[in-house]
Amino acid sequence: MTPWIGHPLVPVAREKHGLKFLLLADLHFGSSFDAWGDQAEAARCELDRGWTEAVDLVTGPEEGLDGMLLAGGLFHTPDPDPSVLEKVSQGLERMARSGKKVVALPGIYDGLASPRSVYRRHRWPNGITVVDWCRPRIVSIDVSGEPLHLLTFAPLPGDDPNPGYPGSFPEKGFRAGLFHTVTRSESPLASWGPKLAPDQLGGLGLQLVVMGGDVHFREALWSGTVVVSPGALVPGRPRDLEAGAWTFVTLSAQGVKVERRLRALGLEPEPTVGVPSATASAQTGREGLRGAFLRVYENRRLEPNDRDLLDAALKYGLAELDRVEVPHVD
Repeated sequence: MTPWIGHPLVPVAREKHGLKFLLLADLHFGSSFDAWGDQAEAARCELDRGWTEAVDLVTGPEEGLDGMLLAGGLFHTPDPDPSVLEKVSQGLERMARSGKKVVALPGIYDGLASPRSVYRRHRWPNGITVVDWCRPRIVSIDVSGEPLHLLTFAPLPGDDPNPGYPGSFPEKGFRAGLFHTVTRSESPLASWGPKLAPDQLGGLGLQLVVMGGDVHFREALWSGTVVVSPGALVPGRPRDLEAGAWTFVTLSAQGVKVERRLRALGLEPEPTVGVPSATASAQTGREGLRGAFLRVYENRRLEPNDRDLLDAALKYGLAELDRVEVPHVD
């Protein structure tokens, strides 16, 4: 597997012809952020503040943004509390009313594996494209007169990691991929999601791939494709906290340009109260991998260590679980 590599990131002026988006992923609205201990409330407030700032960036004239690409993990559960959903929906409606394009991709915590997934039942405003298909598909979006062709699909854990990709794109327009997956082998989540190898990317001819599923910012160049992981605004654990930043991407005739803009955070990276990993292992042992996996997905009983439970289940391998068979949109 080609390793992630870094590139110098410099401010980019708005191109006269091209598309510019704010990239977000792994927001996990509705998370208790219990791993933050006495900073949990501050972490939740920081996420709310970040979402408001993100919507302001997209709708304001300063950045000249065409919209937002959400690479999965918008919510922490498939069935978020109405107050959480309302807060997020208000931001989406603001962007839609201002004529901005937003594409929202389900992740694993809020994904289509649950019949109660918010992505199935909520009525989304016009201008918001929600990915509710689970086989690779190209969706073409008109963005200020420029066609954007997005290859994307909602991941179903336990599904085929190599589902097959469309062989060709429309000739005119920008070509990008939007996925929720982790490509690094050391990650406990590496056993699920589309396995994108450099030769596959080269064959698809994508100019850009935006990936969610990783709390850290990463940028790579694979077979001529720029691959960007925007990282989380507020990660679930203090030790994963990085310097706050916005990630912008511009697609133009000159290529793909990535910009990182620092933003202040009101959180400390050192943990105050943590959940021991042994807790997750013990709980997983009591209810079994499949039980833990399904309980987290369907939000039957939300507990402080839910994230650790799911990570533990995935770490031991989805091959040990019975395949999750649920009705889903395709």
